Amino acid sequence: MIEILAAATFGTAVLCAPAPPARFRNDAPASAAGETLRELYEEGLPFADFLERAEARKPLWHEIWAEAAVPDVLLERARAVAGVWRILAVAIDACSDSVNSIPYIAKLVDLVPSLDMRIIDSKRGREIMEAHRTPDGRAATPTLLLLDTEWNETGCWIERPLELQTWYAEQQKAGVPVSRLTEQKMKWYKDHAGVEILAGIVAMMEAASRGGRMCASDG
Repeated sequence: MIEILAAATFGTAVLCAPAPPARFRNDAPASAAGETLRELYEEGLPFADFLERAEARKPLWHEIWAEAAVPDVLLERARAVAGVWRILAVAIDACSDSVNSIPYIAKLVDLVPSLDMRIIDSKRGREIMEAHRTPDGRAATPTLLLLDTEWNETGCWIERPLELQTWYAEQQKAGVPVSRLTEQKMKWYKDHAGVEILAGIVAMMEAASRGGRMCASDG
């Protein structure tokens, strides 16, 4: 089963915050890294428990989860991926990017027999965030890792879809106020209804099943 380990901090005012420095790195020995990722996964919460405990943005978490749907074409592709996989995701309930992505991924998990999901907090996931930064160099939530049955990392998806990530960076450089940027970003998420997010996750799964590794902000 593909299991998503979504790291979440409940009831915090932090929004998609960077994590403190940590020792986990991509170049760590495979056995050591695998053991660490397995430990984190086994500490994780199912999405249902995450949703129940979430305090920040609680109405929005429930709203998006209730409305989330997976396009048939993406569902078929996900179900066709051979093998058993796990995803380790780092997310916090207060993060606007987490609330707009994790529910869609959780819906995919519910619909694909080979998928499952677990959730840990950003303090436990900080090493992963530091080792898998955004294109502009930030440690951010959500950060998702795709793991195989041996707990090896086979791909990653960071913060938000590439299209949105690129647009947001351009607007920041242009000096658009953060409040306006956030408003427009939330509208983008609502208008796109998780399609790009799910497409990135499915593409990452497909690449891993072929022995490749896709690791980018768009999956």
